[in-house]
Amino acid sequence: MRKIETKKSKNILLVFGFAVLNFLILGCAANSQIEQSPGVEHPETAGFRVITREQISPPVAAYNFSLIDQSGEIVSLEELEGSVVMISFLYTHCPEACPLVAANFRSVQDQLITDIDSRELIQVLVTTDPDRDDPDRLRRYTEALGGQWYFLTGSTEDLQNVWDGYSIYHEIRDRTQEIVVFHSYKTFLIDRQGNLQYEFVGVWFPDDILPDIQYLLNQNEE
Repeated sequence: MRKIETKKSKNILLVFGFAVLNFLILGCAANSQIEQSPGVEHPETAGFRVITREQISPPVAAYNFSLIDQSGEIVSLEELEGSVVMISFLYTHCPEACPLVAANFRSVQDQLITDIDSRELIQVLVTTDPDRDDPDRLRRYTEALGGQWYFLTGSTEDLQNVWDGYSIYHEIRDRTQEIVVFHSYKTFLIDRQGNLQYEFVGVWFPDDILPDIQYLLNQNEE
């Protein structure tokens, strides 16, 4: 595992400032009781503070699942074999890092649009907030961003199995009249054979992940 180094120092400062501002806003709850952030015990939920890349060696089979996409259709991970899959976890009401993850997915899409259009590369987002993220909301969110990804939801039970399968920490808290879902910020790259090859923790920039995506795209199908 190595820490990702990026030349975008100004962007990092802006992101860090945004994170601090959101922490202060969300942390100032109406009641006087001090509540410990899940980021203390689960730093991967902090997004901005933990940015690492791990090459999974040896590769392991990605956890398979069947969930519902923004069009109301069932999508199974095993049906995507033959394509390189980029998968991450977020929710549409997220006030913090999720919008940056989605924006970076869109940036990768724009830079690899030929591979997206030919389905050599498939992007998948999985909600961490099934109570509010129904297919219609996921459709509107995806259309607003111009995304060509699958945005998946399902029952809490089905999603819990997926979160567990990818070691995604998940906790719901009610703060200042706003439901906040604390969850791990993780992005995985899955090869054409359905194996986990890379894991990114935190909010990456496209330049951090594009070389690994390109490497997997260039690998010949077995």
